[in-house]
Amino acid sequence: MTDARLITGDARVVLAESGQDLLACCELQLQGEAAYFGMFSVRPEQQGNGIGHRLLAEAERIAGQRCDFVSRSVAPPAVAAFGEAAMEAARPIDDHRSTAQYRRHAVRVMAERLLRRAFPHG
Repeated sequence: MTDARLITGDARVVLAESGQDLLACCELQLQGEAAYFGMFSVRPEQQGNGIGHRLLAEAERIAGQRCDFVSRSVAPPAVAAFGEAAMEAARPIDDHRSTAQYRRHAVRVMAERLLRRAFPHG
């Protein structure tokens, strides 16, 4: 499974995981019309299994979904990926007011709304 997590601004870490095990990762920085790829690493025992190739393909896919800052538009898949990443990063608790699952869902919805508000022409 691959996952992209927002670090800051336009920097993301793209991860390839199997359960709780990290198999590979890279950094992806989106800057204007360019995307910079770096800090690529594949777990030694996983090298030669195609994981690096799949991770690079995922990084290219994410870079292709970036927001258009000139027209202030964003592709719907990027909105969904942003909401999903925010939901995965959230670590809410269960208590008498709400479940952690509901709160993760709320984080996803709010993140997607925020992105749509920032890029209203998408």
